Amino acid sequence: KLEQMIAYKKVLEDKYRDSAKGMVNVKELAENKRAIDYQREIIKNQLVEVKVAEKNLEMARIRLNDVMKDRKTHEKLKEKAFEEFMIELGEEEKKEIDELVSYRFGTGNK
Repeated sequence: KLEQMIAYKKVLEDKYRDSAKGMVNVKELAENKRAIDYQREIIKNQLVEVKVAEKNLEMARIRLNDVMKDRKTHEKLKEKAFEEFMIELGEEEKKEIDELVSYRFGTGNK
């Protein structure tokens, strides 16, 4: 949008230069000058909007990075909890097998 505004300002400036050549029409020159000044104001306002949008984009990028870090941390904690659960489950199974073997050995069943 900003590039289009700048290109239009260039068109207005070219038109102004062309109207200044040859037969000079003061009214036309004044209108072209006002159009160029108005376009400059529009461009200034658009530049402000672009700066605001860039700041908003940067803030959104920072928030996204924070969320991604939190997600990775959460996934690692989840994986660690699962690994601990699997270790506990393995220890419980080993304990049950040992108890079963001890019971069979104690009763004389093989």
